[in-house]
Amino acid sequence: MTYYIPTQIHFGHNSLNDLRSIVNGYDTKKIFLITGKNFVKESGLQDRVLNLLAGGPKVFIYDQVSPIPRLEAVNNAVNEAKGYQPDLIIGFGGGSVLDTSKIVSIMLKNPGKILDYHSNKEIKNKGVNLIAIPTTAGTGSEVTPFAAFYYNNRKKSFGKLGDYLVYPNHAIVDPELTFTMPKELTASTGLDALSQALESYWSINSNSLSDTHAIRAMKLVLENLDYAYERPDDEEARFNMSIASLEAGLAFSHTATTAPHSVSYPMTAHFNLSHGFACALTLPEFLLYNYDIKEQDCSDKRGDKFVKKRVEGLVYSDLGFTSINHFYEGIRKLMRKINAPLTLTEAGIDNIEVILNEGFSPERMENNPRKVTREALKEILEKIN
Repeated sequence: MTYYIPTQIHFGHNSLNDLRSIVNGYDTKKIFLITGKNFVKESGLQDRVLNLLAGGPKVFIYDQVSPIPRLEAVNNAVNEAKGYQPDLIIGFGGGSVLDTSKIVSIMLKNPGKILDYHSNKEIKNKGVNLIAIPTTAGTGSEVTPFAAFYYNNRKKSFGKLGDYLVYPNHAIVDPELTFTMPKELTASTGLDALSQALESYWSINSNSLSDTHAIRAMKLVLENLDYAYERPDDEEARFNMSIASLEAGLAFSHTATTAPHSVSYPMTAHFNLSHGFACALTLPEFLLYNYDIKEQDCSDKRGDKFVKKRVEGLVYSDLGFTSINHFYEGIRKLMRKINAPLTLTEAGIDNIEVILNEGFSPERMENNPRKVTREALKEILEKIN
């Protein structure tokens, strides 16, 4: 087992203040600052970063990243960066911003097109130095070797397990940056962290170290997300959700995610359902589905009995639920508390065929411990319709 992360993590209240010293550690002349279109600017967070960088290297602000990063938009960011020729990139925002930043960093130092690296082209060169600063608590992108974008309404992956060149050089995780998150964003990103952690735990690539991160992330989300949602200024809840997000990222960075993430992508692409809500929509159902694993449909080389025993250990010992159904209802209860959709109808999804046709992303679905057929997925979707 190899467990390695090349990202230096700066965590805690006021850790954003480390930014200037990190920048000074590089021979930096030009910074390419990537942010979203609205939230970071309107919340005043962008000004905080610019104040920390004042008097230092030149800063070009690229603020055109949308919540759903489509290839055309990511290409535009790459082209802007190539024209500016920065020697340092700062990604400051949510998961889409951080994913875009990782792609831009790599594409500045590697030939070809973005789509080349979704297929079989190997990333050979480390990208431009990258500092990732999340302003949400849930995506974990600041500590993973993956990035996502959408092309022709289909989710595409950039980077894969073991792609150490894609990791940011530094991650600054300051819980204070999440205090101004809107309630819906708090709910969606928090459920993304829960999905990442649970999927990492049952992934066929799981190991004892990834389990440690996944279990801690799940506990923290289950204990704190509703408080962070109801009381946005609850510093303890925000702090714990930032830890949960980081822990979930550290977990799935070495295991990848599984069926719920795979099924979520067409929900986001075609129905504009936020990523975290889309993942959580099928998460409780896949808990029951994976627990009902049989020898003949087991994808985990450790065997179906191993998978069932692990799920039982998680539910009874690690999380303290009295049964699998109790955990199932616990997830749904949390979703109700934070006004997350529990059915396809509530999520505005009126066509399950597109999900059945596009919900089988190999790099995610193949990590699921139990094989998922079209018929099985249809049954799950009809159950939550």
